[in-house]
Amino acid sequence: MTIVAIHQPNYAPWLGYFYKIAAADIFVFLDDVQFSKGSYINRVQIRGGKGARWLTQPVTVSLGMSIKEVVVAKPDWRGAHLDSLHGAYRTADAFKSVWPDIEAIYAECPGGSLAAMNRKIIEALASRLGVAAVEGMLNGENDVMAGMIRNQVKYTPLSEAIRYKNKIDKEAFRVAKILSI
Repeated sequence: MTIVAIHQPNYAPWLGYFYKIAAADIFVFLDDVQFSKGSYINRVQIRGGKGARWLTQPVTVSLGMSIKEVVVAKPDWRGAHLDSLHGAYRTADAFKSVWPDIEAIYAECPGGSLAAMNRKIIEALASRLGVAAVEGMLNGENDVMAGMIRNQVKYTPLSEAIRYKNKIDKEAFRVAKILSI
């Protein structure tokens, strides 16, 4: 059985997001659904010495736009977020060992597309955490993949999917030329 996990490309997501990736054979970034203002797609909450605060990627968005259509409004947001992260966590025990990775992740982010930036951050963090979906991470725009998932896969909460690992046949994906498994 193949476990497929689907999630929107959130900004610097929580650890449970990476557990979801690790528990899946295929992880799909669902970026062709409507952007939701005030969601975790473009913001994350951090905690520091002064309590909790939000880091928000400034975006240009119109009603009805999909996540993949949303663009970042200010190219200099990364510097402000790095400053906030540095201030919040500079006294943490592991700060000196992880800070160069955090700076590199932000430096490597592509400009423009919110979905592309978030995907880059998620993939980089997953790599540094040693977490990766076995068959890889895909975009949600693949109509064939989305159709197969919607029509042929029984929706099961991830906790149950981990217990029942023989519900999806890899051969069905191979025949549909969705994956080369």
